[in-house]
Amino acid sequence: YKIFVESSYNPIDPQDKTFIDDYSSFHEELDVLQKRLANLYTIAFSDCSGSEAMFKLIAIYSIYVGRPFIGEAMHSTYPEVLRCIESDLEDAKVIYDAQIQLHSNTGRYELPKNMPHISGALRWSNDLRRRVVIPFQQLVFVNKESLDTSDGERICRKLKELLQLLHKFDKIGRASC
Repeated sequence: YKIFVESSYNPIDPQDKTFIDDYSSFHEELDVLQKRLANLYTIAFSDCSGSEAMFKLIAIYSIYVGRPFIGEAMHSTYPEVLRCIESDLEDAKVIYDAQIQLHSNTGRYELPKNMPHISGALRWSNDLRRRVVIPFQQLVFVNKESLDTSDGERICRKLKELLQLLHKFDKIGRASC
């Protein structure tokens, strides 16, 4: 903005082309800064360790999503966010299967420490449910369009299946005690 404040010409004068030149150079500098921000976003995104860190970074940069270079960088990372959420869902399914396997082998569940059987089983299922639902809700808030892809639909199916299994687990946990 310093260029415009310290200018000695009349910006309203249609005969003077220096304003147009200054305006063009200002936009070139702005493009360079936006490319730098997009590059920083890409580097920071590659350093994210999981979906929680990814969503924090996306939240920080969300005010810039309308900028050309930054928006493109953000949209190019959404497939990786989907893969991370799918990986989280698969991990949660493995945890659920291990819990069911433990119960079928020993007749007991792995519960949080110092909790009664029913409330411990419900707490365990709620914790696992929260672990998969919160990233999904954040994805819907950030970019709902990504769920319209084939990957997004597959993630929705996996989430629905896992939530149904957890609902059955809640019923079994209540009935077994």
